[in-house]
Amino acid sequence: MEPMATSVVVEVAGRNYCLRFDMNALADLEREAKSGVGKLFTLERAGLDTVRLMFWAGAKALAGDIKTPEDAGNLIEKHVIEGGDLEALGNKINDAAQASAIVKAMLRKEQEKQQGEPGADPSQTEAAS
Repeated sequence: MEPMATSVVVEVAGRNYCLRFDMNALADLEREAKSGVGKLFTLERAGLDTVRLMFWAGAKALAGDIKTPEDAGNLIEKHVIEGGDLEALGNKINDAAQASAIVKAMLRKEQEKQQGEPGADPSQTEAAS
């Protein structure tokens, strides 16, 4: 039997949130971002909307107070107002997403594909979308 999706705990606005990027969270993230998960890990997408959407997608299944991306944004804003580091939070959210078995499998597949294309950037391929 496959293990459950990996969960990672992050502190936001003085409270711990368990982020889990399972199939449903990743599908919701793609739908809301109107982009494939692979493209969300590129520097071009590293903005406030991506941080907010990734936090929402990872937290919503286990956190009753985060039902919409706006709820996630309000919480992140509170975190920053209270002195939290937005960049550090974004890095933790990204680390949590990359701990997902699904994301790991996608990245591994992309790396295998790139082995035959010297100098190719995996984040720029069609499969990464």
